[in-house]
Amino acid sequence: MMGAVAELERNTILENIRLGQAQRARTGKHITKPPLGDRLVDVPNSGARRRERRLEVVPEEAAVVKLIFEQFASGRGLKAIANELNHRAIVTRDGNPFSICAIRDLLENPFFIGQVRFNRFTNWAERRRKGKNPNPIIAEGQHPAIIEKELWDKVQFLRQRKSHTSTKRFHGEYLLTGLLRCPQCGAAMTASRTNNKAKDGSTVVRMYYSCGASRSKGSAICSANSVRKQDAEHYVMNRIKEVLDRPHILRAIVKGINDRKTIRIGPMKDELAAIQSRMAAIHAKKLRYAELYEDDMFEQSLFAGRLSELDADLERLLARKAELESELDGHRAEPVPYETVRSLIARFERLLRSSSTDQRKTLLHLIIGKITVTPDKKIDKIEMIFDEMTEQHFLGAAPSAAQTVEGAFSTIEKALSLTQKLHVVI
Repeated sequence: MMGAVAELERNTILENIRLGQAQRARTGKHITKPPLGDRLVDVPNSGARRRERRLEVVPEEAAVVKLIFEQFASGRGLKAIANELNHRAIVTRDGNPFSICAIRDLLENPFFIGQVRFNRFTNWAERRRKGKNPNPIIAEGQHPAIIEKELWDKVQFLRQRKSHTSTKRFHGEYLLTGLLRCPQCGAAMTASRTNNKAKDGSTVVRMYYSCGASRSKGSAICSANSVRKQDAEHYVMNRIKEVLDRPHILRAIVKGINDRKTIRIGPMKDELAAIQSRMAAIHAKKLRYAELYEDDMFEQSLFAGRLSELDADLERLLARKAELESELDGHRAEPVPYETVRSLIARFERLLRSSSTDQRKTLLHLIIGKITVTPDKKIDKIEMIFDEMTEQHFLGAAPSAAQTVEGAFSTIEKALSLTQKLHVVI
């Protein structure tokens, strides 16, 4: 009995501590050990019974945090950032070399923009990191921010984009990995290379993009359909420049975009009207069945089953109705101006020419949706997707501080306002 009482008291104390910590987090006070960039210092002459402490920025550590965020925002990967820091003999707060996990934890910690995060994991004693809480407590903190909100948003946007893309696409010198599509099966094409002997006995390395399905599942599934790496990359870069150098080509592309918008509106409106009619009919049926049930013309089980079927049909129609209304909202916008499309492609092309390999790869995977290849192994179409987020963070004017950051995207042109997602095929 005494053991049971002790266990109850222990659980009560733990619950009270947890509630106290949660309330402290909601008021913006940091609870755990501060991360790299800040330290706890005593508040002199606070007058409180307990020792008062506050967070203070450590300038040399804050510079490391800013470097990590700026390097990731400039297109570098987690491993490349960790490798560079370790080559510079920069260590973590505990004196350890930086790892991929350490860089990732820093990039996702809202502490650096002046916020406090608590209860990130639940039931840690049993579930550990499997018990990740999808809705942790995040509140405005009482400590100064190290990272600007604009840089934070850019990093989180990049992390979100890369989380849906295989990390293999961002490694190595192959710029178009995952973007080229196999002309036979449509699978993404991956990096490959062959080693051949020259007449003088030296080894000649030839690099290609080959069908990913063929490389992973064998020739029974698909052929290699290899495309020379250098030829493919040169064609993509030259094609983008060619579209800019020849206005009549770009004007035809913009006209096609606006024509497709107009053509799609009619069928979508007709389908939306049909859905609304069917929804009205379902509502009428539900009322009729309810009246029959009240007049004892229906058994309860039959009535409940039929009502459930009608509700399921109604949910499907509502989901499709929402999709159509969302598409129509985008297509009801004004026709896409030629100047807007030209400005977007021009800034994209300028950044590609002036960026490093890592940055160029990041930009290509952010903007280009896919590149189709013809059966004779020639590039057919390049599909570029411009939306508000990519335009704001990568094609818009960079913040003044970023102009001096090593490896930053050096965009200085003011971006045009983009209010809709654009699919441009060249």
